[in-house]
Amino acid sequence: MSSSHEYHGSVELLDQNDNVIQRVRVYLRRDRRGGITEWGGSIDPSGYGPGDWQDVRKIRLESGEVGDVILTEHKMDSGGPFGPHQRGVLKGSGPAPF
Repeated sequence: MSSSHEYHGSVELLDQNDNVIQRVRVYLRRDRRGGITEWGGSIDPSGYGPGDWQDVRKIRLESGEVGDVILTEHKMDSGGPFGPHQRGVLKGSGPAPF
């Protein structure tokens, strides 16, 4: 596992059976607070059509590493002339995959 505290790149959003829901770009960060490591971040809505993220349970990085996540926020914006944009915030559970 890399010592990097951030991950910016593509991931696959997976359901509990490791089926791919959608491929998206994310901005993830890992922080250590009071001896506990927390990680999570946001899904970049640009360049992807809306997907059904309600069943997201894991992410898989381009390296193949997998991490358990919870979708803590989910919002659909009208997007104006460019169409709808979906936004989401992920909170990691267990070891960070980056």
